[in-house]
Amino acid sequence: NIHSNGELLIRAQHKTRKLSLIRENTLIDLLYNMHSKKKDLIGFISGHGEHSPYDKGVDGYSTLYVALKKINVLAISLNLDAVKDIPKNTHAIVISSPKQPYSDKEIATIKRYLQAGGRLLWLTEPNNNAYLSKLSEFLKISTHPGIIIDLTSQQYRNASPTFSFISQYPNPDIVSTKTMSIFPKSAALSYQLEWLPILKTNDKTWTETQDITGDIEFNPEQNEQQGPLTIGIAQSTPFQAIVVGDGDFIANRYIGNSDNLSLGLNLFQWLLPKQDAPAEQLIKPEHQLNLSETRIAGIAITLFIIVPFGFLLIGLLIWVRRRHH
Repeated sequence: NIHSNGELLIRAQHKTRKLSLIRENTLIDLLYNMHSKKKDLIGFISGHGEHSPYDKGVDGYSTLYVALKKINVLAISLNLDAVKDIPKNTHAIVISSPKQPYSDKEIATIKRYLQAGGRLLWLTEPNNNAYLSKLSEFLKISTHPGIIIDLTSQQYRNASPTFSFISQYPNPDIVSTKTMSIFPKSAALSYQLEWLPILKTNDKTWTETQDITGDIEFNPEQNEQQGPLTIGIAQSTPFQAIVVGDGDFIANRYIGNSDNLSLGLNLFQWLLPKQDAPAEQLIKPEHQLNLSETRIAGIAITLFIIVPFGFLLIGLLIWVRRRHH
């Protein structure tokens, strides 16, 4: 079940989890989640053609739904028309590539939730921000026109030029993976200083604003932007939020590509509230052995001098005895 070098497989209480990015805080959170019966609630906004966590088709998020469930995260569908406010027990909301505009009432509901300390993961698409223009203004972000072209796709068989191969994670404390992540169709993001870039393309990319047919090339006269380009951003204040310029990378069709699943889970783990159990409680040993400096020195002398010398002496005696025989 190990798919990449350095991946850690953990089994506890009849549960099995894999960890590809090994840090103390992520390991502690994972151990706590495996021990805890409490589930974090994630609301996937629905009603506008978004990706659904229940959809098992190629464009659905059912694979992600199962993976989230394994780390004690429950994904639910949330129709903003059916509620006055987003429930307070919703730890984060997800907007995943809507195909229809949100109403002013729905935007106001989202804004109230965020201003009260809510958390947001917004997965947008190229030329898709018009459906949420007022939310873009509220967050002080926008997308550059066009779709990102990545020339490194030519190195891979059958890869579309619109596939962005990401290996640059400018803020790895927020999100990163041990290997590459792949984004099928991405938008480049423009943002204010309060946002931090978390996903960047290489310098062989640009935003293509024309039809992608025949030979394509960078054309600055058409308002095209040269890479590196930012396709993922995050902020911690005044509320936690992540915006990514592609929602297909964790759809069933693409989530198995490279390290997309691990990256997707990292996004959610950063957004979710930190566990209540302190790290000391999770890693505190049942018994502690306290040694004085004299005893530590004695143990060191025994291990590094007396024991090796003893083995050398035994070997020498055996050699002398065999030689006499």
